[in-house]
Amino acid sequence: MQQQAIYLACAALGLGTCIHNVGIDGTLIDDMHATARMVIKPIHPPYSGSYWTSSRPRPWLGGNLPDPDLHGKVPFFEAIERASTALEGTKSSPRGISQLLWAARGRTPHEYRGRKWGMTIPTWAGGQNYTSVHLLSGNGLYEYINWSGNAPVHRIERLRDVDIQSVSPGCTSCIILSTNERTKRALWEIGYMLENIILQATALGVKYEVRMLGHEEKRKLTPLGLSSAVTAVRLF
Repeated sequence: MQQQAIYLACAALGLGTCIHNVGIDGTLIDDMHATARMVIKPIHPPYSGSYWTSSRPRPWLGGNLPDPDLHGKVPFFEAIERASTALEGTKSSPRGISQLLWAARGRTPHEYRGRKWGMTIPTWAGGQNYTSVHLLSGNGLYEYINWSGNAPVHRIERLRDVDIQSVSPGCTSCIILSTNERTKRALWEIGYMLENIILQATALGVKYEVRMLGHEEKRKLTPLGLSSAVTAVRLF
């Protein structure tokens, strides 16, 4: 949380940051984790003289989801004040679900070391496959895809037929966040994705509920190939 707070402050001030990390899983010193050393330097406005942009990455291939709305109407700090693990609100729509998927792991126009690998979340050393995002909706299980053919995309791929009520009863859709490796960097990435989903769902005013998955819930997901699922955001 301290690291993220510093990132937010630096972004607001137009400062670049670089973490001198302490290893994929942190470094233990006795019973405590060592802290990371950060280098903070000024950066030049990267988007035609601005630190911010509402443009999509180019080339933008889009996909079978509605394009994300890049012009938010709710101030960031207002969303933070209202954010919670559950919120009463309106029924989720296909456009809203598309927005939540993009918030979790969508593509952005910034580059990483000269490559167009920008995402809505920070990643460890530019890695792209530490985590996965899946969607349970209606009678199907889908995987969210943000990159294909060396270009950013925004689509879901159907993996199999699934009755959502047999897995997560009571909701109409469910976004599931999973790790692809047994490291803390994957769990950190899950945290960033979950935070983005909560803030975006709060800004959209949709009804949602966050579940940290226990043994019984993971047992239901294992036959679907989601044995490494960590958390789920239930939509209504």
